[in-house]
Amino acid sequence: AHAFRLTHCNNHCTKGKKQEPTHSHKQRPTQDNKMKSSQVVVNVAEHAELSLIKLLASHMPHIDNVTLSVVQEDCENLIAHADAAGLIQRVLLGDFPALEVLTNGSKQSGNDENDDDASGGFAESDAISAFCLLVALLDYHSNSNEDDNGGNDELKRQIATKIMQLNSGNVRIRVGMLRVLFNLATVAAEKCALFINMVQLVTSDVDVLADFCKSRYNGEGLLSSVHLKRLAATLGDGSADTILKRELFQVSGAALAKAGSAYDSERQKVLLLQIATYDEASVDEQALQAAKQAAVGAIRDPITLFTEQRSMLKLPAIAALGKGYPLLYSLLTIFTEGKLEDYKGFCSKNGDALFTEHGLSSEECTRNMRLLSLCSLASEKQEIPYSQIASALAVEKNEVENWVISAKGSGLMDAKMDQIREIIVVERCVVRKFGMEQWVALQTKLNLWKANVRAVLDGLKESQVQAQQQIGAM
Repeated sequence: AHAFRLTHCNNHCTKGKKQEPTHSHKQRPTQDNKMKSSQVVVNVAEHAELSLIKLLASHMPHIDNVTLSVVQEDCENLIAHADAAGLIQRVLLGDFPALEVLTNGSKQSGNDENDDDASGGFAESDAISAFCLLVALLDYHSNSNEDDNGGNDELKRQIATKIMQLNSGNVRIRVGMLRVLFNLATVAAEKCALFINMVQLVTSDVDVLADFCKSRYNGEGLLSSVHLKRLAATLGDGSADTILKRELFQVSGAALAKAGSAYDSERQKVLLLQIATYDEASVDEQALQAAKQAAVGAIRDPITLFTEQRSMLKLPAIAALGKGYPLLYSLLTIFTEGKLEDYKGFCSKNGDALFTEHGLSSEECTRNMRLLSLCSLASEKQEIPYSQIASALAVEKNEVENWVISAKGSGLMDAKMDQIREIIVVERCVVRKFGMEQWVALQTKLNLWKANVRAVLDGLKESQVQAQQQIGAM
């Protein structure tokens, strides 16, 4: 008579993720009726939901028997009438503290022979499996009752909110529960909101955050800019979706900042994604602070993310720094388009105050500016004398080759060194700025290339005519 079965739930709980291995053989309970939580969840096929509720009740010694009897009776009626939404609301959202009990676990797995320890907590994997069994009922029920989808989606949102509002509980279990809801969600905005909740939650525990940063989805880290960009791409272009994208990038960037310096490059990419969501009309104080962080990051390391940061001056939020933080904007402009002489002029005029304020190393900045200046020079000429490079980089001529090697090693350029003629021959070089001047230079090179090709073709045609004339004269 019962409408819900464990076999249905297994099909829907694992949608969108790899199914965990389960034990299909049945085991009998011990004489004192104490079974492992995982054995109950996996092995009970009949009356699975009611058995799970009884198991949860056994972990609630502070609730009197009368209350437990009422809850059990209510759940039996709801199951008998196939009221999945009512059952979930009664167990997870009502006065029955199922979520509190499930999130009270502290163990990594259910392999311990004494899972029902003194604390009464569930193992992490068992707690998440139990939660999965319950919420999957909504997914299974909604597939056969499309009219109830809206109400079920609202219930899932309420469950997510309650998980976030729990004042205590195992963070890993709570994150695992949110992942279950994430996998069951079909609406892009809901998936994005649930992911934001997960990120907010993991930042409260350093160890969980470290594991979350290492977790991968489709080959990409969960907090990688590639994964976040793909998730944001599922949203539309409306104002509400734009705000949600912005929050996604902001929360993820904050988590990466807390995760440590190993994720500095990824955080910078996420910051750039965040400030790219602002147009001129929407730039606010939060946008300025994000742009400020991105500018400092680009000045601190203009090499590693050269391609991503090359066009950041065009972003409205970055342009707004010109009014709110003019010195920082000027320095960023130099690192984006300027040369070493511009940098030295800025330093002599403004001193080291800006560098000290933002924790920038003057020595490292000078080194980076020399590499960038070399790239600017290489983009203008194909052959450059050592003396000209030494002058542009303000170094001795015997140091030029070391700087060329450093530029090649950073991936900014490819070049050969002619030590006899003391010139470098540029084969490839990144372009720091591409405006009208660069378009004109490109047009000049293309015209020269066309002229050379035309000359080759004309020479080939003339050779063919001469060959024909020689054949005719024989």
